Amino acid sequence: MELQIVSSTEIPLGSPLPWPLYDGEGRLLLDAGFVVECESQRDILLGHGVYRNAAQAAMGSAAIPDAGDGNEDGPGAAFERMGLQMGTPVQLTDGQSRYFGRLIGYIRDKSLLVSTPIVNGVPLLLKAGEQFTLRAFTGKNAYAFDSAVMRTQSFPVHYLHMSLPLDVREAPLRRSVRAPVKLLAALLPTGDGRSWPAQVMDIATSGAMLASPYPLDDAAGGLKLNLPIRLEGTDFNLKLPVVVRNRHPKDQHAYRYGVEFQQLSTSDRLVLQNLVYQTLCAQRAYGAFATG
Repeated sequence: MELQIVSSTEIPLGSPLPWPLYDGEGRLLLDAGFVVECESQRDILLGHGVYRNAAQAAMGSAAIPDAGDGNEDGPGAAFERMGLQMGTPVQLTDGQSRYFGRLIGYIRDKSLLVSTPIVNGVPLLLKAGEQFTLRAFTGKNAYAFDSAVMRTQSFPVHYLHMSLPLDVREAPLRRSVRAPVKLLAALLPTGDGRSWPAQVMDIATSGAMLASPYPLDDAAGGLKLNLPIRLEGTDFNLKLPVVVRNRHPKDQHAYRYGVEFQQLSTSDRLVLQNLVYQTLCAQRAYGAFATG
């Protein structure tokens, strides 16, 4: 195989690779369909030198087909009908333990690419053939399906090739799924040095219910919810713009406020989605979908 070096402009960010990438010795680094998510990942690749098949370059780059382009009864049809987006949190369970990763790619009719779960700061050691039930949800439905590890990869990130589902189990979700939590947070008026301590009682990607021992003033400049959380061994300090939509009189302990999130960034929305999903799975809120 004749190799041709790949430049930074040929590696798209946030989109499936249209062809495999190799090192200078012709060893496979990334399969076609892998999604390079950020500049740092691309820089790691370029720092080692990456190549593609020169014959493919001569023929031009055929893009990975969209999910809706025919092939309705192909091996990937059941997966494609779910409409999951890249970055969607995915739970893997083997009947005893639960782990969390993300959907990072899809090779048409071949495999799913899922980030390797991190346990205690270390990628989980998995072998080809291990069986899991995968669970994910969109804004409307929860999904569960069986899949097996086909292959593990460790460069440039740890990820798994997993078999395509033959059958997908589906259940509808409420319009805005809320997960019961108890998280310490603070409300900060925009441009003001004050802050009000609060506890997040439940949370969704659209808003949250807060409890605070203090009455909130009407902040003309708006409010931000400062919410530190830990997910998959990583610390996040979210600063989410919010609007107070309803207020409840003080009970024996606290006032309660329903807040709506405003203009969330894509990264903040994914973190919230992951938080909601992990909480619901841990509390078996999906019934049959969360068993095992």
